[in-house]
Amino acid sequence: MRWNAFTDKAQMALAAAQRLEEGLRAGITQRGLGFLAASGGSTPAPIYDLLRRADLDWALVRVILADERCTPPGIAGSNLALLRAHLLQGPAAAAHLIPLETAQSAPWPLDAALFGMGGDGHTLSWFPHSAGLPLALAADGPRAAVSIVPDPLPPEAPFARLTLNRAAIADAGCAVLAMTGDSKRAVFEAAMHALPQAAPVRALVEALGPRLHVMWAR
Repeated sequence: MRWNAFTDKAQMALAAAQRLEEGLRAGITQRGLGFLAASGGSTPAPIYDLLRRADLDWALVRVILADERCTPPGIAGSNLALLRAHLLQGPAAAAHLIPLETAQSAPWPLDAALFGMGGDGHTLSWFPHSAGLPLALAADGPRAAVSIVPDPLPPEAPFARLTLNRAAIADAGCAVLAMTGDSKRAVFEAAMHALPQAAPVRALVEALGPRLHVMWAR
């Protein structure tokens, strides 16, 4: 991985957006489309606000959620709602959204991906010790979305999840893991000395190696 520390969140968001734009532009140049995996959460939102301004042919961009909460209709808090509010606006609204349920037929590999990390060391919806986690972290098999049930369920979002598996993200051309705050940095550093089942963000680092840009700001 590549570690990048920034003095403030605005600088980090700009650097992350630029990195993702580069990945998408490379995909468009090399194979006629750019494929992005997008995560939810508070940290990615300002990155999407900047990325949507990129001078790209957005009609050639494909977007898939990295994970999604299985919320009942009408319940706020879905990652799709965040993506529509912060990325799929203006020219970027021309991008094609690929449902997670159809992940196996998506135009792999990813050209760019944005991930976050929770305070328990999860990324995507790879929650520590959760049902479905071994399947999600399997290094072989088809690129797909799998079901995860966090254990325990987070009180602020008590829902099962659908998440891309390791095979889907392992050959991404460019990936960003964005996080903020001293506590998140401490969790990340501890995860590098833990087993992936206990701190799944380590599996992300192992899968992507130097193609993963870890971006942190206090």
